[in-house]
Amino acid sequence: MECKATTEHYCLSDQHGYMVVGTDTVTTPTLVADYFDLPTVSNIWQTLTTTPVFVPEGGSVTIGFTSSKQGATDNAWHKFGDANNTGDKREGWWCATDFMLRYIPTYSLTTTEGPWGTICLPHSITPTDGLTLYQIAGLTPDSTQLCIEPVTDPVAGVPYIYHTNSANLRLFLNGEAVSSAQRGENNLFGFFNVSVRVPADGYVLHNGEWYVVKERPRAEHYSACIRKLDGITILPEWKGLTMPIHQTSWEEATNISLMKNAPTTLPDGIFTLDGRLVEPTLHHLRPGIYLRIVDGKAEKIIMK
Repeated sequence: MECKATTEHYCLSDQHGYMVVGTDTVTTPTLVADYFDLPTVSNIWQTLTTTPVFVPEGGSVTIGFTSSKQGATDNAWHKFGDANNTGDKREGWWCATDFMLRYIPTYSLTTTEGPWGTICLPHSITPTDGLTLYQIAGLTPDSTQLCIEPVTDPVAGVPYIYHTNSANLRLFLNGEAVSSAQRGENNLFGFFNVSVRVPADGYVLHNGEWYVVKERPRAEHYSACIRKLDGITILPEWKGLTMPIHQTSWEEATNISLMKNAPTTLPDGIFTLDGRLVEPTLHHLRPGIYLRIVDGKAEKIIMK
């Protein structure tokens, strides 16, 4: 909700607009324009706007303007140019007009892989309660942890990492839409549609951890990936939030985890991820990921 309001000089209190949707009430900032009776001021009105609130289909809203005279001082007002005027306790009054309801587009998102994900939308996002947006600040020197930092002023078309406390998000979108996704900080690239494939040797986010891409899957709608690690800022002294980043793919990591946690009757040796014996030693192995079985226990081997 947006409106214009004003009052006379020395009459400010807590004058503000409000909007009620169901059990939720949102308010505008309080009035600071006390210029109504000042002939030296040409623009006596202040524009006041509430924060966005979701109105369901078929829902209704109540809008208004109010004041409790809180913080006002009796008899503070006096006629402009008349120092002898003693005032008449008009403090706290207001005049409001030009009420408007502005439609703000929203984007609904249902998370399926836990609280972490990536997002890239054509509009700027207004973060809602429980949602935090992050950008990539850099990489630890051993390339095992991605360093991330919060974003307070998101830009349209720029990809971000998000963390949410809710499985069902409703994001408020602001401003004009951009026609194409922009490049984020430190090689974070966004996608607007699923016709684009993730670049080979890029990284995608699964369950709060980053994994390398081997098969070039199609990008998820309005998502993001890391195109490459080369060029990401190295941060040796980073003390902030980090996310694990792996040189294996999500499928490989899942298979390795399952095989490590399952009892094995395989003989000692080196095996492919699907359990085929390839060599009893490390000699002559092609580049790839293998499992070495020693005394019934499996360990991962990466050959480059």
